[in-house]
Amino acid sequence: DFQGSTGDPVTATGSGTVKESKYAADYGEYILVVHGNGFETLFAHLSKRLVKRGDRVVQGQQLGLVGNTGRSSGSHLHYEIHHRGKPVDPMHYIQVAGLGPSAQRASR
Repeated sequence: DFQGSTGDPVTATGSGTVKESKYAADYGEYILVVHGNGFETLFAHLSKRLVKRGDRVVQGQQLGLVGNTGRSSGSHLHYEIHHRGKPVDPMHYIQVAGLGPSAQRASR
């Protein structure tokens, strides 16, 4: 989970295709992007989704806005990386991308 204020932009961390863009009770408004090679990223608790299923997205493209939807206790971005259906620690990829020191983690 990453700290953020409602309305802050949420951008794609890699290029891919939007597999899901919808609402679910737990995640609230969320987007799932498929990147290939078994990788998927999930962005949840959004206040607004700006892409729809089937859209092609590029790294850095705005996908939505930070929010407080679903089972959330405050505005933040819930972010997950899955590889072949299993969750992996996103911090490795965040550090490789050079976002480690400036990325702020929020407690759940």
